[in-house]
Amino acid sequence: MSDWAGIAWLFVLLAFNAFFVAAEFAVISARRSQIEPLAERGSRSARTALYAMEHATLML
Repeated sequence: MSDWAGIAWLFVLLAFNAFFVAAEFAVISARRSQIEPLAERGSRSARTALYAMEHATLML
C-alpha cells in the first residue's frame, strides 16, 4: 500500500470514529423529558433514541 493510500485510510477511519463518538455523546446527553413526548406521539426516531438511551452499554 502506498503512503498516500495509508494516509487516506487513516482519515477515513478517523472520520468514522468521530461520527460514532458524536453519536454516543448525543445519546448520553439527550434529555429524556424532551424525547418521551415525541415517542408517545409516534415518532420512530424518538423511540429509537429512547431504546439507545435505555441500552447505552449495549450500544457502546
